[in-house]
Amino acid sequence: MSRILIIGDLHVKAFLLPFIEKTIKQKTPDQIILMGDYLDDWGVSSTVNVEATQKIFTWSRRQGNATLLFGNHDMAYYSGSGNCSGNDYTIRGKVRKLLEDNLDILRVAESSGGWLLSHAGLCSLWTQQSLHEPATPSKAAEQINELLKSPESLEQLETIGRRRGGWQKPGPLWADWSELAEDYYPGFNQIVGHSPKRTCKQIITKAGEQLWCCDTFSTNSKGKPYGDQSMLLLDTCSGTVSAVGVADRTGIGWSYQKYSSGIQHWEEYL
Repeated sequence: MSRILIIGDLHVKAFLLPFIEKTIKQKTPDQIILMGDYLDDWGVSSTVNVEATQKIFTWSRRQGNATLLFGNHDMAYYSGSGNCSGNDYTIRGKVRKLLEDNLDILRVAESSGGWLLSHAGLCSLWTQQSLHEPATPSKAAEQINELLKSPESLEQLETIGRRRGGWQKPGPLWADWSELAEDYYPGFNQIVGHSPKRTCKQIITKAGEQLWCCDTFSTNSKGKPYGDQSMLLLDTCSGTVSAVGVADRTGIGWSYQKYSSGIQHWEEYL
């Protein structure tokens, strides 16, 4: 795999899939990676929460080359902890079943060409506590994904640091962008979502590692876009990363949501 399209947190926004399709047709990536948080958005109904997530998963399977990463919102349903804002206890059983049915394309972390991809990033202190000093991104991803196998180890994935209101070492589903920037695991280039940005954000560390965040699909409580809905294209052969697919403010990418009597409607935002 040499060209990977990396898509930030969708949070129920299945309506953006045609916009993403346009970028796929233009860039023809070898692989597609979705960075997690398919569930839970402002004011969304239980029905829409489930149905939109199902659409995202079905679309991903249809691509034939897509990998889905767990986000903290998704894991709160999978583990049953409910430990996330917006978690809807009335649909936990349905969502758990949906996630279980798609475990073959779900990961907590993915690695390619010397890069590590996870929802929130790998911090040093959490790694010292939870892993066995991985020497490569592929070893790190392997160890992180092993934590999916038991309820006890799932708890390690849901540890929350101070910047997100917790008291533990920030894990790869919960680390804030600022926590990752201050305590990144050395030697790895990383790409994350999780922390809303107006556009894809890069940090180059003193040692030269690259940290990228691509959480650009977030909206405010009224449904208006916060970010520019850009995605990342990673070329693992050259090691280059570029922002692609920036939404035209008059196009499908710039929409907002209206809720009326519990029914969700999408309208174009001009």
